[in-house]
Amino acid sequence: MGGDRRNFRLSKDVLPSRYDLRFELEFDTWTSTGSERISLRSARLSREITLHAIELEILGATIDGANKIADIQTDAESETATLRFASDIPAGEHVLPLAGSAAGHGAGGLQPAPRSSHLPPTQTNYCNAISRRRPM
Repeated sequence: MGGDRRNFRLSKDVLPSRYDLRFELEFDTWTSTGSERISLRSARLSREITLHAIELEILGATIDGANKIADIQTDAESETATLRFASDIPAGEHVLPLAGSAAGHGAGGLQPAPRSSHLPPTQTNYCNAISRRRPM
């Protein structure tokens, strides 16, 4: 990788076209579990995909439901995870389903957002009650 790994840019050989996300948030402990389904296009044959993964523990992944993950290498400085699969990923359209969990500084950086002054205090909207913030 070389240089300042905090400024790491993902390869343009694998480009996402759609993300489907599902989360189960535990507000008492600020942890979460969830799944993600990434539709992507691979420009060339490869066995690895590198993703941004801030405070994320990847529990499982496949390519197109069949090619299972063989190894995961994480890099805390670049905040990435490199997924190595059991067999080569051909060029073309693919689906990458992932399962994972997050904890620590508020489930991957999720922190309570300031209460909106436009909503009565009795209304709660959990979708708007969290925001993504970097730990200080």
